[in-house]
Amino acid sequence: MADIKELTFEKLVQFHVQEELSLQDIADIYQTSRQRIHQIKSKLEKEYGSIKRPKTGTFFKIKKMLDEGKKVPDIAKELNVKASKINRLIRTYEEKYRKGELPMKIQRKSSRNLLPKALLYHLYQKEGLTDKEIGERYRVSSVTVWLLRKEYGIETIYKKKNRQRKTEGV
Repeated sequence: MADIKELTFEKLVQFHVQEELSLQDIADIYQTSRQRIHQIKSKLEKEYGSIKRPKTGTFFKIKKMLDEGKKVPDIAKELNVKASKINRLIRTYEEKYRKGELPMKIQRKSSRNLLPKALLYHLYQKEGLTDKEIGERYRVSSVTVWLLRKEYGIETIYKKKNRQRKTEGV
């Protein structure tokens, strides 16, 4: 257990900026509360200057993963943070882009991009997959698949075996 009195400006910068530890992670090291670490950080910032973590690296990591089609929970798990933090960062980056502070736009892949009409028609009508099976394959809910089918005008076939019979006859 480290003594909280040993937490200097240099150590705080090392933990928070260089090692990218959250205030809660630092609090765990010193066995104190996150709020106490925040108080110490504020006091040290008044004396030595601002302690800010660079976010450009995180921006590019998140953008790359979103472009690959990864979902927010997967990104959060990979970056070892909560999904709510990733959602907050995405909103912040979107706002910064609108203000002209970021050169590139960041956005989540929509279900329409993941499942265009032709693909969804093929999976549902030709391959005979259910909404649930399609959803599991593309990591969206079965309700999302159903809503897309309704939007695209893809006729519902109520029994999976009927879809299979239809494809066998073609």
